[in-house]
Amino acid sequence: MCERSASERRTDAIGALSMRRDGLSVDDIADVLAVPAAQVRRGIIAAGVEQGLSAAAAGRLAGVSRARAATIAREEGWTVDRRLRARRKTITGLSRAGLSVRDIVDRTGLSERTVRAVRRAR
Repeated sequence: MCERSASERRTDAIGALSMRRDGLSVDDIADVLAVPAAQVRRGIIAAGVEQGLSAAAAGRLAGVSRARAATIAREEGWTVDRRLRARRKTITGLSRAGLSVRDIVDRTGLSERTVRAVRRAR
């Protein structure tokens, strides 16, 4: 199997996150992408955190413990500050696009409390 570029891995990770949210299992996604399940889990966590989810929420989607999800997020370069900034940018962008609080909650998986707090701070 040839080595994938960083861009291809990121695209695969975002796709894996989307497929997982649509109800596919991690093993099914691994079969579709022809990569190991561990790599799919790592990609789901990285993509989820990048989109503003907490490591714990991304870990639930990937099927790993909170501690393991936090470790993977750190290994992928996501510090708490970067994660919170990504979350704020996501909420702000969706708010500016005209989405309601409920729509943002449905789309991102963040809590209504978090979305309201970020919108209030802006």
